[in-house]
Amino acid sequence: MYIDQLNNLLNNYAVENGLGKFSPSKQGTYRLTFQDNLVVNIDALSNAGVILIYANVGTVPSHARDEVCRALLKANFPGYETRHNTLALNEQQDTVLLLKSLSGENVGLKTFKKSMDDFISALNVWRRKVFDGNLVSEDEKGESEVSSSRFIRG
Repeated sequence: MYIDQLNNLLNNYAVENGLGKFSPSKQGTYRLTFQDNLVVNIDALSNAGVILIYANVGTVPSHARDEVCRALLKANFPGYETRHNTLALNEQQDTVLLLKSLSGENVGLKTFKKSMDDFISALNVWRRKVFDGNLVSEDEKGESEVSSSRFIRG
């Protein structure tokens, strides 16, 4: 999807949701700010034909880096805890990111709106977990082996 197509999609989304007009940054990134300082970034990756939606969830606590990595992997595995988004670690900034990619050529306003609603809902959940210190449960702290009933063993 090219920048002008994404621009049209975002401006239609803005009209439908009572938001102002959007313009990309010099780098081509759109930044949407919602209530509670939720900032969502959107890029059109033309070479891949993908719309990338991403946001900073929060800072990784330095004392629990390994546990956070395990928690992110565990949450990503079935996709249910992330609402089919992906959690990632930005090592340069020590932050947790939430990402979603959409195939640009098949995205209409209805699909985009549903994807944004799901993304924002998941972002709210994961921000609360990070800010409340609940990203890693007490059971997972210090856990050295991955164990899950969701794995298929053979």
